[in-house]
Amino acid sequence: MTASMAEVYENTRKLVGVVHPRVLGRIERRDLERFCAATGASIASPGRAGPDSGRPLVAHPLYLTAVLGWRPGPANEELRPDGTEVLDIDAIPLSGLRLMGGGQDLELHADVTEGMTVRSEFSLEDVEIKEGRSGSLLLLHVLRQYWDDQGTLLVTCRETLMAR
Repeated sequence: MTASMAEVYENTRKLVGVVHPRVLGRIERRDLERFCAATGASIASPGRAGPDSGRPLVAHPLYLTAVLGWRPGPANEELRPDGTEVLDIDAIPLSGLRLMGGGQDLELHADVTEGMTVRSEFSLEDVEIKEGRSGSLLLLHVLRQYWDDQGTLLVTCRETLMAR
């Protein structure tokens, strides 16, 4: 294990359990329709509200965890050097490491519908270091939870991220 990886590991361990709340905003019909168009998903599941029924649209089950940016777009000075938006994962000091997805486990608790306001909480549940043939690998176990403005839990997402 390199000294820098050991330092990142120790600094990251200090953040286990720290909760980062965020108001994501109101779920708009246009955004649900755009998500469906981009992913090829149908706009409403059978037996649910359709686009012309007058009832709110129900979001695809993966909608909340798939959307990375919840605002129209940051100002240039708010972007990272590579031009991407700062995300909640940026609260973890991983400078100089490449981040890769290692899988998600989703629990769907309630429907997400157009018009609802959604908030989330992000926290690091655990961090571990693995040694492999090609060097050290940091495994980050992340918890993201999403609620509506009434306090109803919508989605629980546990994911593993790998940093090298």
